[in-house]
Amino acid sequence: MAKELNTLAQKKWVQNFAGATPTIDTTDGVSIGDVAYDNSTSPYTKYRCYDNTNGSPVWYKEEGGELTANKTLNYTTSDSAATINAGIAAVPRNLGGNTLTIQLADGTYTNTASILISGFYNGQVSLRGNVSDNTLSTSKSVIIDTSAASVDCVKISYCTAKVAVYYCRINIGSTKTGIDARYCSNVDISACYIINTSLTSGRGCYIIETPFTVIQNTYFSTLSTAIDVYRSRVLNANNDDTGTQPQYGYKFTGASYVGSTGTKISGSIAQNASTDGSCTTVGL
Repeated sequence: MAKELNTLAQKKWVQNFAGATPTIDTTDGVSIGDVAYDNSTSPYTKYRCYDNTNGSPVWYKEEGGELTANKTLNYTTSDSAATINAGIAAVPRNLGGNTLTIQLADGTYTNTASILISGFYNGQVSLRGNVSDNTLSTSKSVIIDTSAASVDCVKISYCTAKVAVYYCRINIGSTKTGIDARYCSNVDISACYIINTSLTSGRGCYIIETPFTVIQNTYFSTLSTAIDVYRSRVLNANNDDTGTQPQYGYKFTGASYVGSTGTKISGSIAQNASTDGSCTTVGL
């Protein structure tokens, strides 16, 4: 029994389906956002690839239909990243003009996998810590810690819905990224604190091919690059470095446009590590 993986290449197949972990012919590779249909059910059951770290795709069942009211998913530190991701995946991608709130209770979430937000449209998704931690500060009641795992902390992809990450401290390790947002329409990162265990590697935020992103009131520490932007438009608003200064505050490539207001992130080597002369930067 085979299930076609519906991608632009239209060459991949999923076989031996079992739960949310299909066995995949990876000859042509698998990308985040790829969709698999289990044709043994009627109607077909749809699954989406949410992550592909180290060539190990993560699949979740994708609910059809439309969200009919605002929805809040509440989690505590006893919930793993897998539990959080399963809850997110169970919400219809069509938000119906509503807001999905992923509310994290106070405490430290020691995660061994990324929190994954992918494929949402027609509404807003908000991943939130404690709303009282809404200023530029290193003191956050919610800490998401992936420093001991070889994974990015929060990964956002293929969303035309607005996606926001608010009020969290994010601890990452080595070469990883705090918040990775790619192929989205509108991303808002506010009042976070992103810190790495290694000064010579890792990014705070990595924004790829996303036309509008606001990063504001967020501290960055002990990173190679605080904000890395590729083929995107970003507003930097009142962000700063703290503790061990990042090597580079900003990196812009691929004709990115970055505007800035308020405090800016400094770098121990340089504030701006742009390597693409076609980038337009305002206020840096």
